[in-house]
Amino acid sequence: MSEYEAVIDEIGSFGPAQIQVFILVSLFEAPVAWGLLVHPVFASRKVPWSCAYDNGTGGLGGFDSPSNATSWLEGNCTLLEMSQCGSVIFSTEYSSVVSEWTMICNRSHLASLITTVQMVGGFIGAFISGQLSDIYGRKKILISVYAVYCLSGLWSAFTNSWILYLVLKFIVGATVSGTMVVNFALTMEFVTPEWRTFCGTVGFWNIGVMLMALIGFLVPNWRYMTMTCSLLGLPLLACWWFIPESPRWLLLKGRRKEAEAILSKMAKRNSRPEPDFSKLQIFIQKQQNIRDESRKYTYWDLCRNFQMTRTTATILYMWFACSCVYYGTTLGAGKLHGNIYLNLFLSGLVEIPGLLVVLAFNNRIGRRMTLCLLLLIGGASCLSVLLVDLFGGIQLKWLSTMLSLIGKSGVSGAWAAVLISSAELFPTVVRNIGMASCSMSSRIGSVVAPLMANLDEFHVSIPYVIYGILGLSCGLLCLLIPETLNHPLPDTLPPGEYCSCLRGHTLSVEDVSLEEITKQSNGVVPLDRDDNGTSDNTNDKSLLNNTQVHEDEKDGML
Repeated sequence: MSEYEAVIDEIGSFGPAQIQVFILVSLFEAPVAWGLLVHPVFASRKVPWSCAYDNGTGGLGGFDSPSNATSWLEGNCTLLEMSQCGSVIFSTEYSSVVSEWTMICNRSHLASLITTVQMVGGFIGAFISGQLSDIYGRKKILISVYAVYCLSGLWSAFTNSWILYLVLKFIVGATVSGTMVVNFALTMEFVTPEWRTFCGTVGFWNIGVMLMALIGFLVPNWRYMTMTCSLLGLPLLACWWFIPESPRWLLLKGRRKEAEAILSKMAKRNSRPEPDFSKLQIFIQKQQNIRDESRKYTYWDLCRNFQMTRTTATILYMWFACSCVYYGTTLGAGKLHGNIYLNLFLSGLVEIPGLLVVLAFNNRIGRRMTLCLLLLIGGASCLSVLLVDLFGGIQLKWLSTMLSLIGKSGVSGAWAAVLISSAELFPTVVRNIGMASCSMSSRIGSVVAPLMANLDEFHVSIPYVIYGILGLSCGLLCLLIPETLNHPLPDTLPPGEYCSCLRGHTLSVEDVSLEEITKQSNGVVPLDRDDNGTSDNTNDKSLLNNTQVHEDEKDGML
């Protein structure tokens, strides 16, 4: 435990002051979940349509179409060229950007393109916001990025140009991701290590997903729905006056008096005496020594030998797969058999059992077996959707929906489990780089997910076949990674050459002390030693106990 964490422990590891910060910061998760889901699930829904010819005849093929009407079958672009269609008539049951900007036939790809662009925005926003929060502070960037999210979301409800709408959705994606990155870091820096697992897992993201279903049900018009999601989130901007800046960030910026003032208020709120602030100067000096004396490591150090290369590749693949399947099943909730609103609600609800499995079994049967179990359950459930669709018939469509939800539950828990394993597998000196690589891999998965979800145009089960293959392959590959339960976290890199497939020079590896380890990326705290020079990492505290997990990781666990 570092000197800063010792001070936090003195004022109360998770008292009323921290609970207030945790709740207020976590509240931001629900509105940004709406921003992430409103377009892919509702605003991009396909709306039944029909062609009205120049002679005025026409109808809504497939739904309440007059028997004497000359119309297309619902959504069929092959019966006649669009140029021969006088106008297109859309169903009025609900609206979306598809009906707003006639995104059908040769323009049908535009709705899914907007979803992909939104995910690309998340890829970029996570990186930028993390850097900005290190420079300007957690609180300022959290509120600023969230304000931009609300305004861009509100603007997108009024635009009359799909191109401007696409640009605004890119900004929404960037600010959704940026908000999640900063709020996770802010929460972690107010609590002691034993509470980081709880704060890193529990939140309002799932509640936001479930509430999105209610909003979609009550507000069927996509413009009003988008507007509602932004307006309901605006009151949270008032949290500026109730959320303090991170004392840890203030200390690292040399603003010790401000940090001490915040910590004193927290101690008073927790009914604790004022702590020994002299420890903070030791913490500041150690952090300065880390920046001044440590050697720099690179991404190539993750591939120092065959064993480490295999472990790194396996972890990166699991992050990609979990992200891809999680977002794919979430964004595809609106396409499942049954009521779209109920399906989305259940999609948020089923994440809870997966997380409970991690909490129940991670310390009993080990990280590796828990991860393997969840991935195999998730992958097998997704793959079983194909069998039901091929042999079950229409009467068993409900089973396909249930299996897809079970698959998401398994992958949601697996993502939490792989987060724990990743933080414990990378040696301390490259843990920041390793976790940043994992975050990058998961972002790539989130960008690919909408493209995979759109493969249901060829066959409804194709996306779930891919999700099943990803889940099952990860479940088997995770057996290749070492078990970390009750094992000390590695501090230094193993000796040896880089993997022969990589071109690089050999580096000598000395036994680097933790005081010489650089804080190479935002949001991760190097492993702390106790007074005897040993690592305190023998139980579930090792998750975020000795390392504050990179802020990007919460995005989808979320």
